[in-house]
Amino acid sequence: MKIKLLIFIFTFFSFGFLSSQTTESLKKEADSLFYGQNYKKAIELYTQLILKQPKNYENYYDRANCYLYSKHYNKAIDDINKGLGLNPSLYYKSSFYNLKGYCFYYKDEFLRATEFLTKHIELNYDSYDSYLMRGDCLYRQKKHLEAISDFRYALKNPEIKNEDASVAIASIGFCFLDEGKVVSARKISDSLKTINGGYYRGKFLEGQISIAEKKYTDAISIFKFLYIKDSSYTEMIEKIGICYYYMGKYDSAIVNYKKALLFDSKSSYLNNQISWNYFLNKEFKTALPFANKAILLDSKSGAAYDTRGCVHYKLNNYIQAISDFNQSIKNDSTTLNSYYYRGWCYYKTNQKQLACKDWFKIKSFTPLEGEEPVSLLLSKYCNK
Repeated sequence: MKIKLLIFIFTFFSFGFLSSQTTESLKKEADSLFYGQNYKKAIELYTQLILKQPKNYENYYDRANCYLYSKHYNKAIDDINKGLGLNPSLYYKSSFYNLKGYCFYYKDEFLRATEFLTKHIELNYDSYDSYLMRGDCLYRQKKHLEAISDFRYALKNPEIKNEDASVAIASIGFCFLDEGKVVSARKISDSLKTINGGYYRGKFLEGQISIAEKKYTDAISIFKFLYIKDSSYTEMIEKIGICYYYMGKYDSAIVNYKKALLFDSKSSYLNNQISWNYFLNKEFKTALPFANKAILLDSKSGAAYDTRGCVHYKLNNYIQAISDFNQSIKNDSTTLNSYYYRGWCYYKTNQKQLACKDWFKIKSFTPLEGEEPVSLLLSKYCNK
């Protein structure tokens, strides 16, 4: 009986020791796979660790990180919520909030991203990279003064790297530019060119300033220069396309947007821009498949539905056009172009009252060149 008891004790503790060793080696292997960017395999191992240690919030954090890097943002958020529910340490609580902020950022949900980055900053106020990220979120929400405050706070951190510092300074310049403060933006651009690691960001900001000043030829030269210096900087091709669009050179705009699409085939924005330029070129049937693709890639885009609605209107598909304009306005009620053309669709389908209702909503709207002014439509069709 004593021998059996000793065997039991030896077996129990040996099993516990081996199990602990297995867990430790599994963690090391999973971490190694993560740092080697083999996220799929790392997720499998972190999942095994979670099954072995369901109360260990660190494993949920590690797996969430893998999901973030492999662009499975909703799965990452699920793991973050589970980890937060396990009463993590202050460090991990802060890290979970930071990770959650990044997930919402990459989902283009900038308000939610700001919320969780703020929670992270409240627990870890020395984290300058979080100020940079929150500043970017605020910038994308057009909260420029708040964004500038975050970028400036990040710049005060003595540990900030040159690369990050140039990002912060350039971002302040873009805030000024969006606020119409071109002189201030140009000062930022000039200062960036003298900072280590800031020259090309300064040139890019200069290109954007040239667009704002309607100096499109200058902007094209700058963006071409930047692309020649670094062909991986493919956003420059898109910017060149924008310049040609503003110049009314729609064929050249389409050529450049299509070049950009080769590097970013899943861009709803680029597909929509190509469609819109074909529309302006009066190539309506050619425009349609690009509009369809833009909507397929981003069903929440008001601009893509507006473009397709315009194309259907010109092809006399008024019922389909109305449906697209309805969705465009639902996604983005500020798309005034949709009200203008939906009004025309209503008028052409003998729904005059609805047509006038749409046109009354946009009395001060200026339609595309060649289209009848809203004031004329109201006087011709709605004041009788």
